[in-house]
Amino acid sequence: MGMLYQRGRIWWVKYYVNGAPRREGAVGKGAPIAPRLDRIRYEEAAQDLRQHYRTSGDRDVEEAEGRLKHLDAFFAGHRIAAIGPADVTKYVEQR
Repeated sequence: MGMLYQRGRIWWVKYYVNGAPRREGAVGKGAPIAPRLDRIRYEEAAQDLRQHYRTSGDRDVEEAEGRLKHLDAFFAGHRIAAIGPADVTKYVEQR
């Protein structure tokens, strides 16, 4: 996320990474600006994993699909960053 503002005749840019402001100097040095990781949902990560398996051939897609099916039902709608040990324990109990 970024913010553009003007002080006098000079325009300034301020970026935020995980809620903390980063100076434009870090960006100028080539420091990466990561996407808002706290907003990525389980469905997005699961879809990326499925795509990886399809394109790389690292895993049997049908087997992976069967395993992800259980996770899909439980973790749908959750943000990845918010899934913690307690959520995994609840998933194991339900399963």
